[in-house]
Amino acid sequence: MTEFPELGFYALAGAADSSRDLLQEVRGGEALGLGTVFISERYNKKEVAALRRVLAPRCVDHASGGTPDINCGIG
Repeated sequence: MTEFPELGFYALAGAADSSRDLLQEVRGGEALGLGTVFISERYNKKEVAALRRVLAPRCVDHASGGTPDINCGIG
């Protein structure tokens, strides 16, 4: 359950060792009750669209009316 839907956080901000850190960071944000994750664009990491697809099962799909745990954005 999202306790703070108005709050979000950037994932893979700073010096992430691996793109795999994204899943752990998103789980942590969900545990805190945050409503949105923004995936940071990184020149030395996988393309941001590919990372977004990794999170697709966890993210709200507004087009289909799905209700997963967290909103996802890129930027």
